[in-house]
Amino acid sequence: PLGTSLLLKDEVVQRLARDLNATPAQVLLAFARQRGLIALCKTGDSNRLLENINAITLNNEQMSQLYALKNGHRLFHPSGWYGSAYKDWPDK
Repeated sequence: PLGTSLLLKDEVVQRLARDLNATPAQVLLAFARQRGLIALCKTGDSNRLLENINAITLNNEQMSQLYALKNGHRLFHPSGWYGSAYKDWPDK
């Protein structure tokens, strides 16, 4: 849900976080949740865990801005996983 951390640094995500007085992770988690996805994040930092639990709500305009993100990277590519059978997936 956090785009392998690439999306945390995105200008749009950063601006929305500032506007909402939230963290970039909270913005991305809200984006996933409001699309009906289950967003699971791993953290060993108890403060970050508490931040991620505090759900925010994005309005339609904010959702549209996030839908429009185009970073040119495939953020989920299972071929990098150990033992993956998906070696022939395209890069984009």
